[in-house]
Amino acid sequence: MRIFTAVVVCILLIDCSTRPSSEAFQGQSFVSLDSIILSQQRLLIGKKLTKSVLIDDVLEKSIISIDSSFIGNEWSFLKEFNLNKPAFIGGIKTTKAQNVVRYEPKSNESYLFGFLEYRFGTNGEIIQVSGGLKDEKAKSLYESTREFTFEFSDGVIEKYTISGYQKIIMNDTVFFQVTGEL
Repeated sequence: MRIFTAVVVCILLIDCSTRPSSEAFQGQSFVSLDSIILSQQRLLIGKKLTKSVLIDDVLEKSIISIDSSFIGNEWSFLKEFNLNKPAFIGGIKTTKAQNVVRYEPKSNESYLFGFLEYRFGTNGEIIQVSGGLKDEKAKSLYESTREFTFEFSDGVIEKYTISGYQKIIMNDTVFFQVTGEL
């Protein structure tokens, strides 16, 4: 029985010494785009928005009042940019230059998001957020890209642009651009 216990203890000690430290499993913390959008929802409810939608050279303009469903419907794709998900641990390259922080997948990683970039003002406030994604999961049937830019003034989104295209098999590619301005 002593020999068995000694063997088990040795195996456990060897196993613990060959495992990576917990630091290897700790992720980097990123600015949460979800939190920014949620805070914007509270700030924007009830405000008037001039919205333009361009789909394959057909332009529609409207003035709408922002309600709680607007952000959930209009900006739902932004959930793909939550870089604090466990799936992204160790797979994101961060580049910092003056007032810009840019996140991109490392070269050996394949994610829906292509980049996420924050621009900060002189006082550290966010003045612009931009990003891009490309959905190629079922490339033979469907392909979609989106790029967005949100511009902030005094901590509130004042203008945004979402553009891209959708390609479905046996159909033409549809290009679109949505802009909104408060």
